[in-house]
Amino acid sequence: MASTLSAPTQISAKKRMQWMDVMRGAAVLLVILFHTESQISGNLPGYEPIFAIFNDAVAPFRMPTLMLMSGMLLPRSLRKPVGAYLRGKLFVIGWPYLLGRLSC
Repeated sequence: MASTLSAPTQISAKKRMQWMDVMRGAAVLLVILFHTESQISGNLPGYEPIFAIFNDAVAPFRMPTLMLMSGMLLPRSLRKPVGAYLRGKLFVIGWPYLLGRLSC
């Protein structure tokens, strides 16, 4: 019987877990809403605190959901060769970071 460690490290778009993409996307949108609300909450005339109330309600789920999703993907990442793992991180994290730093 094959071990789960011998599974392919690349997953095609067809084999993506849609529910995980939806959960991650929703958590990211909640983080964006949180940061947006924290910036406008006192600087916008006629500001209604409905977003603050909503952010307080979803606070226990926002970051823990992202951490849970990351933890679920960790075994797949650890199966990759070190070079492939580092190249992937550089592509996904490095160049957006560099662009962000250059735009300041």
